This record gives sequence, structure tokens and C-alpha cells, in this order.
Amino acid sequence: FIEMAIEENLEATHVANVTDSGRVRMYWNGTAIVDMSRDFIETNGVKQKINIKVRNVEEISLYKTEENLEI
Repeated sequence: FIEMAIEENLEATHVANVTDSGRVRMYWNGTAIVDMSRDFIETNGVKQKINIKVRNVEEISLYKTEENLEI
């Protein structure tokens, strides 16, 4: 890629090596500053699924009325 960029008179810099380790590792001045599982990164750090149960939907009015105006 760098050679092709040079041929097109474009500036390019090597920033990463892609491996099959399943981890993202970043180094600064020879010291590892990031070492995370790729599985964790793909979830954005949170659960993607959750079970919920909504109760009493009929009893709740989403519109302002005298009955549900509590301040």
C-alpha cells in the first residue's frame, strides 16, 4: 500500500500490523498502552441483548391530564 501511495505522490504511514491474535494491542515508545480482546471491542463494552418485561402499559397515560400531573 505504501509503495502504491508513493507512486501516486501520496503520503502514507504504517500504523498497524493485522494479525490473527484476536487482540488489539497498541504500543507507545515500546510500552504496551492498550491490550484488549477483539470480542470486547465488537460489543462496545456493553451487552447487546437484554430481557425486559413491561407491565401495566394500559394504566399509564403518556398525555398530560389532571390525573397524572404531579410536580
